[in-house]
Amino acid sequence: MRRLIARWLDLPEAQTGRALRMLALVLFLSAALALMKSAQSGIFLAVCARRDIPWAFAASSITLAALSAFFVSLARRLSTPRLAELALGSTALALLGLRVIVESASVWRAFLTYVVIESLSGVLVIQVWAVVTGATDARTARRLLPVAGIGSGIAWAIAGFVVAPLSEAFGAASLLLVAPVALLLGLVCVRALA
Repeated sequence: MRRLIARWLDLPEAQTGRALRMLALVLFLSAALALMKSAQSGIFLAVCARRDIPWAFAASSITLAALSAFFVSLARRLSTPRLAELALGSTALALLGLRVIVESASVWRAFLTYVVIESLSGVLVIQVWAVVTGATDARTARRLLPVAGIGSGIAWAIAGFVVAPLSEAFGAASLLLVAPVALLLGLVCVRALA
């Protein structure tokens, strides 16, 4: 099987395992993002009015800028894989925390969910793709990144098909319990690539 995949990707067989781990990382990130964004939309739009959308965008932008500055400050001390692990792990924990908050009676729960997910999504994309680009050389990237893009699209589609039945059966907040699983699988991939 490994030889067949190596031939399909036009890679030396010794690089196939690393390539598959990188592709798995993109797949898990994409699935997690699809689940997170679906939860974000479902929770926010069920409670907030249209007039709240610009405020949510503004708060998300400010929060993303602050989180990005924090990660930039950490980049001087931590490796790229370690930053990605931190982003994946902290996002998984934040989603579990949001799941608890969503059940509260707070009027801010939907707004907070929107802002946190939007901000963490931006950080995740940057940190995980930094690992992906660092895990390959330019020659290999020409072969793998299109495949990673296809895998990402497939992950978004599969997650999209999972969202509707999960949301109907358990509510949009249930996605906040499923997305951390994909994030933790991505964390395992990052560790395997490091």
